[in-house]
Amino acid sequence: MKDIIKIPMSDSIFDELEDAFIDDTKQTSHDFVWGQIRVLCRDAKVGKLNKVCTINVIENGQTKQESVKLRGFELETVPSDPNWIPKDLEESDVKRFEHKITDKTGEYLSLFCSFAVLRHTKYVESLKIDNERKIAELIEKKTDSKTVDKMIENFQKTIEKFDESRPKCIEEVLFNSVYPHIHKKVVENIDKEFDKENEEMYPKEEKPSK
Repeated sequence: MKDIIKIPMSDSIFDELEDAFIDDTKQTSHDFVWGQIRVLCRDAKVGKLNKVCTINVIENGQTKQESVKLRGFELETVPSDPNWIPKDLEESDVKRFEHKITDKTGEYLSLFCSFAVLRHTKYVESLKIDNERKIAELIEKKTDSKTVDKMIENFQKTIEKFDESRPKCIEEVLFNSVYPHIHKKVVENIDKEFDKENEEMYPKEEKPSK
């Protein structure tokens, strides 16, 4: 069986992505997007084989990696929302890049999404613990209460932003994971476009053969 994943983006970025592969004889836009999807599936399968999920956490103000053992751990199932779009886009401006996948690919993409939610949750938990440590240190040093209260207020705002950014659906996880690569490809193609314009004004001289 086959399923279709849909990655929303602005219609202009969608068109630029297709333009980037018009003259490419080695790769299509689907080849390119598949390359990014494969990385996600690989991450999920390696985690499943090792029975661990590698996560980033904050400890003593520094980011470090840890492993969460998956044995006996109940991962959250991330729902699908085909209508999801990034908050900075309007539906009328959106095109969705559609890519067919097999059931097996879908299974591992779903697992990757569960990993993404776990990683986000554990990171925020570690951030809270680390901030509580900082506040305790300030109180122990008898730091003035206004400074402590301001730090608590700023931290609460940070946590609220993280809570808002918690992935809510498969489409959001895929967008966050794949779209940056799409955007980078589009930017590279735009650079080539302007380089070509410049070369028409300033042709490169051919070097004489030796």
